[in-house]
Amino acid sequence: MELTGICPVVVSLMDSGDMPVAGDKLHDIVEKARAAGFIYVFALTGIDELVSAAIFNRVFSKNDIEVVVTLDPRVVEEPAVFIGVDEVPGFRGSRFIVEERNGCFSYSTVKALEEIWIVGNKPKLMALVGCVARGVDRGANGFEGLEDLVEELRSENIIDGGVGFRLWVDEATSYVDALSNTIVPYMPGLTGDRVAAESFVKRVVGIDDPGNVSFHEEFMKMDSGDIKHLVAGITEMITSRYSVDPMYLVNILGKIFWTSVFPKNPYLTKIYGVLLTYLSVDSASVYRIPFLARFDNVLTEMFFTYSYMVSVVAEEAASNINQYYVSRQPVFSSHYIRRPEIYVEALRFLGWLPENEPIVIETGDGYYTVLSELIRVYGKIDTAYAFDDRQMVEVRGL
Repeated sequence: MELTGICPVVVSLMDSGDMPVAGDKLHDIVEKARAAGFIYVFALTGIDELVSAAIFNRVFSKNDIEVVVTLDPRVVEEPAVFIGVDEVPGFRGSRFIVEERNGCFSYSTVKALEEIWIVGNKPKLMALVGCVARGVDRGANGFEGLEDLVEELRSENIIDGGVGFRLWVDEATSYVDALSNTIVPYMPGLTGDRVAAESFVKRVVGIDDPGNVSFHEEFMKMDSGDIKHLVAGITEMITSRYSVDPMYLVNILGKIFWTSVFPKNPYLTKIYGVLLTYLSVDSASVYRIPFLARFDNVLTEMFFTYSYMVSVVAEEAASNINQYYVSRQPVFSSHYIRRPEIYVEALRFLGWLPENEPIVIETGDGYYTVLSELIRVYGKIDTAYAFDDRQMVEVRGL
């Protein structure tokens, strides 16, 4: 597999000699930003990293510091914030390196900024969404280590919820859509297949018209026995046909919260789904997500895109993932999906993510992976891979 593209760039997670790169304290970076009149924010393209960039963008801007969000390591000046990497090529200036705290960058971002400024509820809410992207909400101990942020938002009536299913739903999402449109967690036999989802709900749950029944309303009626029955039905259907991660069925459940900040009280898992779907359908969308916490119309656009794209994205993802389960060839032919991150996250949840190969998509004009996949597979990047300003890497030789 040959990785190539437009301009060669070396991106290293470590400095020379494999010694950790020491960053500056955020307070010092802020002072330098005030003096310079700007700050650069560089991030990888995972949802957590992009949400972290969005929080920095909002808070810095509200405190009269101009923010330059860049995903291109060729375009970074000091002072800077790095999210997801310690180093970019040729940069030796002042930088604040965001640490992965309690499993996610977004939470770390909020805690660091709170030492200097007041951080509003909306950035804190989006931080929890960033943490959902990292799976911090999974299982009975979901959001462990983030209880301070959860309780603060609950006390302000920003979120509410408890233990439940980690599905992409709001209060109006039908039972069928809840199962067929949720891509992470990917549910083999249900995701991307509305007919199968409808049949499953009729047979296992006993609802005659699941396409017109709200999943949330039914969930609110469930007792522990109902939840166990639904989990048992999903377990039987999936494990009879597929081999999945031993923690898969446990991780379908978690600490779920919904929020009244947006129409129809979406679950935080749905907001994550909105961001991941939006990221997937346009390779340039990575430059819109870092502005979601700053301009309300950006998130409105993302919800709108999700509403008419998620079903076809789920169907395409399901077709490719089901084929991958048989072939184990991590190359996906995609029409609607223009970036590989959604495949990475779905396969990671299933325990099907290949350790030694990056996920590649074929879009009609070539084969592509992304920088974060090279880092995941190869660790420290010490070869001149070439990619564009969206961190897309062209793959040749397939």
